[in-house]
Amino acid sequence: MTKSDSNPRKSSTINKHISDAENEITELEQRKDKLNAQIQSIQDNILDLSENEAQKELGALTSTREVTTGAIKDRHQRIETLEVELDKANEIEQAEDAFNDIVELTKKAHDLVEQRNEIHRWANGILEKKMLEYADNWSEWVATVRQYTGLVPKLEPSFSQSFDIPVEDREMHREKREKVIKEIEEAANLSTQPLRNDLTGSFLRTTHDMLPSMVPLEESNFNLTKLTEGPQRRRKRKLEAKQEQAKRDKEAAE
Repeated sequence: MTKSDSNPRKSSTINKHISDAENEITELEQRKDKLNAQIQSIQDNILDLSENEAQKELGALTSTREVTTGAIKDRHQRIETLEVELDKANEIEQAEDAFNDIVELTKKAHDLVEQRNEIHRWANGILEKKMLEYADNWSEWVATVRQYTGLVPKLEPSFSQSFDIPVEDREMHREKREKVIKEIEEAANLSTQPLRNDLTGSFLRTTHDMLPSMVPLEESNFNLTKLTEGPQRRRKRKLEAKQEQAKRDKEAAE
């Protein structure tokens, strides 16, 4: 139910009518009790009254009591009717309240979504540059590692995974690899670990099996690679659009 189904009589109005009827019943019951007391008094003192006086007074009191009883019954029936009407009014008003609440919730949801969109726009503006810097850093690191893995076999052939090492020579080549790593680190005065281990703790498959295992420089439970995909796609689209515009400008100039 919506507002269009509203009842012309409000529940508050109906409740007032019910309360008025209950008050009237209380007054009528008190009046009936007085009539009963008067009738009982006449019956108790019937010998002091003449037959005509007794009949006259009893008749009037009895008639008034019957009218009062009928009025009480009428008020009870009226209350029953009002209670049925009240149930319908409450149902309609609850539906109206629900409708109004839903309208307000709809408005609130729009406000919340707009607030969230503003936060997204702010975050994109702040993070996109850093995500692109991260993506560039990652690409350069991968290129550096590929150069490294391409050069180390020149110092010791067994660094290459394609190098077939006889079982009996494996220990010898392992020692040679460790010696090469040690010499590189002494000359650079730095660990070669960053060439073999990114900051997420995962190893490149091309070097993991060939180099000594080492404790990661940094432990981390997250990887930003996925987060860079969106900014990179947007940067690529902007670059393509710029190139396409330059092409059109050139064709227009010709």
